[in-house]
Amino acid sequence: MGIIITIIAVVFRIATAFYKAEQSKDDLIKYYVSTIRMTAVFLENDEGSFLGLENHSDINDIKKSIVDYGGTNFAINVTDDRYCAEVQLKNGNWYCVDIDTAKEFSSNPACSVNHYSCH
Repeated sequence: MGIIITIIAVVFRIATAFYKAEQSKDDLIKYYVSTIRMTAVFLENDEGSFLGLENHSDINDIKKSIVDYGGTNFAINVTDDRYCAEVQLKNGNWYCVDIDTAKEFSSNPACSVNHYSCH
């Protein structure tokens, strides 16, 4: 009986560690997507608009980090006074940032061409 309990405890610890590692990756993906807001503020202060945000060198670095941690379907859409960026997390949810929002969604928030905000 003692061996069975020990085996169950070991399997539980492995499963818990795996879950925490996957959750940590989603947290890192959310962190990197959230840094887009800071880049956007600096760009707007320097250039007077958000145009060019999608091609900014910081965004390329952020996108690479998102992919490295398992984020998929990254999209960023920009107009002169609005932007939104979204990514699908490893847990299947979506994370979206815009000028006013940084939030996790259970379905795609539709940050797409001609739609520059999370909803």
